[in-house]
Amino acid sequence: MKTKETAKTTSDEFITKSLLKLLNEKDYSEIDVSMICHKAGVSRVTFYRYFSTKEEVVSRYFKKIMSPFMEEVASIHKQQDFLTFFETYFLFLENHLEVFHIIDKSKLGYLILDYLNDALVYLAKRLGLSQEPFVSYYIAGSLYNSGISLIKYNVTESPKKLAQSLYDFCFSK
Repeated sequence: MKTKETAKTTSDEFITKSLLKLLNEKDYSEIDVSMICHKAGVSRVTFYRYFSTKEEVVSRYFKKIMSPFMEEVASIHKQQDFLTFFETYFLFLENHLEVFHIIDKSKLGYLILDYLNDALVYLAKRLGLSQEPFVSYYIAGSLYNSGISLIKYNVTESPKKLAQSLYDFCFSK
């Protein structure tokens, strides 16, 4: 017998996977909730029980896959570890290129930037860096745009080399 939690997880997964499949076939703006429900085999009532918009589906999925990355951020203890942070980001991006590509193609890149902003502001505060918040946003923007460049231009540099280049740019005196 299915529990409510199992049914919720299954419905969430069907809806999310269906939207991701549709995003590989169509532009985000061409997809509506009815299409997602049809592909997922669920009713609109079920969709709205768990999500308020199709954007929320993408946002929750992105948050879920970003969880290990955010755990890595929590483990950083000194400024030099920004290099590790950058490398972790580029490795993460490399391992999830398809999702990042879908988010970019769907014009939802702000989801990526919002997470990077939050991560870097948190990190700067935790490390006691006296920088104004705009510095964290500057670095987040650099990471975001570097990541988008990787997606759009098929950059083949290693995550380690990309991280070192960005670290040198952000922290060289």
